[in-house]
Amino acid sequence: LTDKSSKITSYLFSKLLKNILNAIENSKEISHSQFTKQLLKDFDSSRKEISKDLKVTTSFYEIVLGPVIQSGSGFDLRLNAISNNLILSQDCIVFSMGGHYLGLNSFIARSLIINPEDQDKENYIALYQIHNFLITKMKIGNKISDVFEEVMSFAKSKFPNLVNKLPQNFGFGIGYEFRENCLIIKAGNKHEIKDGQVFAIASSFKDLKGFKKKEYSLLISDTIEIHKDQPVVLTEKVPNRFEEIAFTFDEVEEIEEIKEEKPFIKISDEPIIIDISRDVPKKKRKRFNFIEDYRKL
Repeated sequence: LTDKSSKITSYLFSKLLKNILNAIENSKEISHSQFTKQLLKDFDSSRKEISKDLKVTTSFYEIVLGPVIQSGSGFDLRLNAISNNLILSQDCIVFSMGGHYLGLNSFIARSLIINPEDQDKENYIALYQIHNFLITKMKIGNKISDVFEEVMSFAKSKFPNLVNKLPQNFGFGIGYEFRENCLIIKAGNKHEIKDGQVFAIASSFKDLKGFKKKEYSLLISDTIEIHKDQPVVLTEKVPNRFEEIAFTFDEVEEIEEIKEEKPFIKISDEPIIIDISRDVPKKKRKRFNFIEDYRKL
């Protein structure tokens, strides 16, 4: 059931990603809260399609968190954050959502980076490596506190300048309770990881400087299930590698041919109409550079 919950959450989350990229590409000014409302509306109108595509019963699924979209500045990475009415900013965009299927919860979060500078790229790749390292340490028998310390040691050795940007915990157990407080991945938690447990792994940086000295945050979160050999990432279909979440946009003018009708006076003074075609620039729009076809998401 957790797998089905994660499937639907990932499906809707990918749709949200498309909506955001479409808005940017077409230079639409849409607020964070409007994206949230649109996705909720889309879900209600496409339940039959989702049921058919994913082989699930959508009446058993409910969105219980968000979706939360944030951009620009003033990021709030807490679970109780909400989408505000500010217009989507085209730099760093953090978005997350959670849902449950027959009561079993799933959670996912991603960061989009628009027109990144070199430092922004380095910051994201660092977080991506920390996130993947964390997942590899979520093994049966490991103490949660040991996992936390190993991740911190890894970050200190590889990215010492970013350690003070890391969170106080790296996620939590998730199941019938959205957040299982006894399974928070933090220092001092002596609980051992057990087969079949499910975690919402969350890696983040706060108060970064980039995008022309702008302050921003980054967040990556996945739902994983503990198995004997290695953890299974239930939300892996939603991309999170840098080349999948980072974009540059150029403004391009599209040329449109229009026809005008103008009178031409003949010697007989009888007017006839001649079509005169000319090219005029259409509204400017954005063009993707990094991703060849995000519509495959």
